[in-house]
Amino acid sequence: MAKTTPNHTQTVSGWAAHDSSGKITPYTFKRRENGVTDVTIKILYCGICHTDVHHAKDDWGITMYPVVPGHEITGVITKVGSDVEGFKEGDKVGVGCLAASCLDCEYCKTDQENYCEKLQFVYNGIFWDGSITYGGYSQMLVVDYRYVGSAQNLSNSNFITTLNLILNVTFFFCYLIIFYHVIVLSQRMNIIFLTQDKKSN
Repeated sequence: MAKTTPNHTQTVSGWAAHDSSGKITPYTFKRRENGVTDVTIKILYCGICHTDVHHAKDDWGITMYPVVPGHEITGVITKVGSDVEGFKEGDKVGVGCLAASCLDCEYCKTDQENYCEKLQFVYNGIFWDGSITYGGYSQMLVVDYRYVGSAQNLSNSNFITTLNLILNVTFFFCYLIIFYHVIVLSQRMNIIFLTQDKKSN
């Protein structure tokens, strides 16, 4: 069941699954107000990952319905909190699967928040204020700036740039993060990846 807190006053349109059928339908819900460490993002595009399908259908038995999927989010910042560093209104940005962590443990202090025991995800998670998080299948998102990545190195808006924004940023915020940590973990555990060279007879 959806849970919000008093600071959730912004009405947002999105798409949500309401049961294990996985059917996504229009859904109106509340986002929190922009806090001092938050940025508000107008969502332009959101990738579709098979993780979204798993959550929509409750394949893993952890879905909190209604669920608004989407963790490959790209957009433009429309509002910036007073304590935000490194971002401004109009910046093109991306948001991945992370929405919150403790920010105080060894992992959080070394840019490895994905290992934090208090990690929460951008959807189907429990945010610091106790509310359930909703993802990128929606008009806008309010997110702590420490979980936002910049896409400002892309050129002015045109068709090719739009494709780059979708492909580069969404790919980075999903697959490359996973791939990077697999490589790092394999090095720590001394795992050797083997490939077989197939030669035609």
